[in-house]
Amino acid sequence: MKKILFVILSLFFVSIIGFAQAPPAITFEDTGNKPEKKAPARAGNFEIIQGTLIRPPINMEKFAEAANISLDVLNVSSGNSVIIHSQGTGFIHFRILRRPAWVDVRLCFWEDEYWFEYIESYRFDAVPAANQIHRNYGTFINRINSNIRRFYYQ
Repeated sequence: MKKILFVILSLFFVSIIGFAQAPPAITFEDTGNKPEKKAPARAGNFEIIQGTLIRPPINMEKFAEAANISLDVLNVSSGNSVIIHSQGTGFIHFRILRRPAWVDVRLCFWEDEYWFEYIESYRFDAVPAANQIHRNYGTFINRINSNIRRFYYQ
């Protein structure tokens, strides 16, 4: 009887841990100023992926529109869910979700440049001390980046 009770309780706790809801996303305040870049290459902070497909000067309204369309395309075409947590002057904070894994990214843009910042993830094979993350992270960013270019120059 004790073994059965132990097994049932073990399965209960494993299911709670395995299917726990993702924590609420970090929020970013819209200051109206150019977003600050995180300093890359330190523990817990993955390299910033610099956007290179749009030539400055960047029309910020046109860029934001192209980025939102690009995120919608990724949402529909890849079998992932893209959830936009917040938007503001010069940034879009979004989550790419493929249950049970997810990654939060902040796309920052201004008139002279744009870049992608890793925020946090769950079950995405992230190793912060080594600045390594699952190879699909780069694939998602590249797909979003090329779609932004496509819709920006339409």
